[in-house]
Amino acid sequence: MVRPIASVALAAAFAAASVAAPPSQSLVRDGVAVDFALLPLEAEAAAPLAGDPARVRFTITDTTTGRPLARLHPAAWFSRRGGRPGEARPQTAAEKVQELLGGSIFSQAELDLNTFRVLALNDDATITVVDPLFGFGGTKLLAMIALPGVGADWVLTPDGRRIFVAVPSAGKIAVVDTASWKISALLVAGAAPSRVAVQPDGHYAWAADATGVIAIIADRAEVAARIGTGGGAHLIVFSADSHWAFVTNAADRTLTVIDVHTLKKMKDVPLGCAPAGAAYSQASEAVYLSDETGGGILVLDTVKQDLVARIGLEPGVSELKFAPGDRFGFVANPTRDRVYVFDAATNRVVQRARIEGGPEQFAFSGDMAFVRRRGTANVGMIPLQEIGREGQAVPVAEFTGGEAPFGARTSPADGIVPAPGETAVVVANPADKAIYYYMEGMAAPMGNFGNYDRQPRAVMVVDRSLREVAPGIYETTVNLPAAGDYDAVFYLDAPRIAHCFDAAIEPNPARGPSSPRHTVRLEPLPPPPLIAGVPVRLSFRLAQATTQPRAVAPADIELLSMLAPGTWHRRLPVERARDDTLTVDFAPPEPGVYYFYASSPSLGLALNNAPCLIVRVGESPPPAAK
Repeated sequence: MVRPIASVALAAAFAAASVAAPPSQSLVRDGVAVDFALLPLEAEAAAPLAGDPARVRFTITDTTTGRPLARLHPAAWFSRRGGRPGEARPQTAAEKVQELLGGSIFSQAELDLNTFRVLALNDDATITVVDPLFGFGGTKLLAMIALPGVGADWVLTPDGRRIFVAVPSAGKIAVVDTASWKISALLVAGAAPSRVAVQPDGHYAWAADATGVIAIIADRAEVAARIGTGGGAHLIVFSADSHWAFVTNAADRTLTVIDVHTLKKMKDVPLGCAPAGAAYSQASEAVYLSDETGGGILVLDTVKQDLVARIGLEPGVSELKFAPGDRFGFVANPTRDRVYVFDAATNRVVQRARIEGGPEQFAFSGDMAFVRRRGTANVGMIPLQEIGREGQAVPVAEFTGGEAPFGARTSPADGIVPAPGETAVVVANPADKAIYYYMEGMAAPMGNFGNYDRQPRAVMVVDRSLREVAPGIYETTVNLPAAGDYDAVFYLDAPRIAHCFDAAIEPNPARGPSSPRHTVRLEPLPPPPLIAGVPVRLSFRLAQATTQPRAVAPADIELLSMLAPGTWHRRLPVERARDDTLTVDFAPPEPGVYYFYASSPSLGLALNNAPCLIVRVGESPPPAAK
């Protein structure tokens, strides 16, 4: 299971705890200290208020040694404190955990810190931002970003805070803030910038135009230098330590070496070709360049800064990427329906695979290589454990990424990328105007996200889950919801900790008064045991959240049930009893976490502000032995 999605279910189990102002709160339990703080996006800024972008930070240390506890996977969830007057609330986080394990139903979080966002770079000069966990309700579109022209390429900074988008027709680089999903800067970038890249340490983002590159200070979105390299299209790669930038120049058939520390051009290396693909291998400290016309791969030693080898292949080779570990490289040849695997340790091709349909893009999970093809909607899959066995056949499976063939790529940016958790990918299908989500081990995609009648040129994933930004420090960025008292839950599986931190989000005078997301709430009636494949009747009430709550049952009430992360979904007919109880027949197809949304036009409840409940469904028991 994808970790962020699993964390959603866990976080949803524990409803409690609150957002604090910048001073941190601390918890010490079983030899572990957890500090929680809500911080401004920029260190020097004032404490964040309602509607502001902010950083949520948990610092986890060992109380005995004081050492940070690294490589953990905490989950967190913020929800508005509510409840009817006099309503009893669980006293401890442990009780909330027990409620989830018992299959109870819970209300929706205002902020989910355990998920990711899917972005599409569209052919109509927009970027769509989608929440995949709610892919079948009106909440799925989080933002529509208008660019000053059609985006040709884009790149996300390593900290996930900014996206740099090349807009050739405007001669600009658009800088998108991922906390607000707005353009924060437009940088003049020469003549028709068509490529962008960011170096591994994230300090500089780089953009290439017709004659060279510009280096941009990423965290300030300021141009630091303009460096002439040569004419034609460019590819940009970096050494692992971010000391060197390597820029190809198609018209001059050269490669320029740039010292990133000084932002000076060091030398031009003659190539004799215009590379179609480029990648750096830390394992061999070399840059690999695919020669589409002549066939083969050029190898440039980054220490000697000169060509040292050529790997012979057939003409037509294009994209080149390294699998995790940087030893085995994959090269696509769409004109000959071939994928080659070479070993960076020996600079020799070790395996060849025939993959029909014009293979042209690669993506990698922890144990799988995915191959997107232009002539079909089928995505090839190659197990990485089968790679590197010289002379042996390469096993290829596939799944269908839509109905229409993907077609030739219209952007150098990726059309298929891994989802957080390293067990799934998302793939853009321009002809279908949709994005498909595939989890390893499935026979078909688990779901798809419509792209609002826009053709996605490329796809990107922005991880919104808590990430380890330094040893023992786990952080993510959010846009704060409306002012009020909130519950935020911290959950850690190993060592097991569930705790609630208390505080409030203050009103923001600059943004005017704010109000809760909705004033109507779904209330569960005790459900029977929920088992996959077993039909059951569920009962609910829809109540106005006022000082004296009253049940309502409008004639236009509709329930939508969806299996996280936005895969299986059904609209369920609702029956209304005289006491305003709502009942639905529910047949969960498989175990997992199901979201229920209630919508009603007469109450002003659309799916983008619908109250939500969550149901946990268990596995079917094995058949009894005869």
